[in-house]
Amino acid sequence: MNEIELPSYECVTRHEFPVLANLFAGSARRQVTEVHLHHTFVPTHADFRAAAARHGGDEHAAGLELCRGMWKFHVFDRDFADIAQHVSIDPAGRIWLNRNWNRSPASATGFNGDHGRGPFMIETIGNFDEGVEELHGTQLGAVLTVIAAVQLAFGLEADAVKFHNEMTDTKSCPGTGVDKGDILAQVSEMRGSLQAGSSAPDAAALGRLFAGFMAVDYGALKEGALPA
Repeated sequence: MNEIELPSYECVTRHEFPVLANLFAGSARRQVTEVHLHHTFVPTHADFRAAAARHGGDEHAAGLELCRGMWKFHVFDRDFADIAQHVSIDPAGRIWLNRNWNRSPASATGFNGDHGRGPFMIETIGNFDEGVEELHGTQLGAVLTVIAAVQLAFGLEADAVKFHNEMTDTKSCPGTGVDKGDILAQVSEMRGSLQAGSSAPDAAALGRLFAGFMAVDYGALKEGALPA
C-alpha cells in the first residue's frame, strides 16, 4: 500500500467546528436536511489507544491513522467513492474532516440524499454497544456540538437526527448503549449554549482551513467532479 497517496486529513476542536458549519451553510452548494449518527464498531477506543502507543503517545497521529484506515477500507474493500462520513470524532474529541461536505455520504442505502440535498454524516470512533465502550466526556461533547452546529447553521430542529439503526434492521449503530432520547435532550441544551455564544476562535484561519478542505474531493476520482 506504500504507493497509495493517503488523504491528508485535518481536524478541528468542538469550539472551532461551528465556524465551519456556518461557512458551509453560507456556501449554498448543498442543503443539509438532517444529521446521521454512527459508531465505527471497529476501530474501537482500544484501537485508538494502541495507535497512539505506536506513535509514542501522539493521539493526533492516532486519529489520522484510524481515519486513513477507514478510507482504505471504504474505498478498496467496500468500493465506495470515498470515505463514507463527512466527519469522524475520535475518543479525544477531535473532529476530523473527511468526505467533502458537498458530496452525499454513504450513510445508509436509500437515505443518502444527493449532492444537492441530504444528510450530514458523523462517524464516532468506538463500539458503543452496551457493556463494551461508552460515549462520554470530550467525545460526547464533540458529537453534540457537531449535531447542534449543523442543525443551527441550516435552520433545522433539534430532532433532525437519525441513528443508523433507524435506517436498517441489521445494525445496532450507533450502539445499544446510546439512547436517542438522551442525545436529543443534550443536543437541545447544546444548541442553547451555541446560540448564547462564546469567545470567538480565529475565524480567518478557520476560513482558510475550510477552503483548503473543500477544495479537495477524493470522491471525484471514482464518481467524477461534483456539479458546479
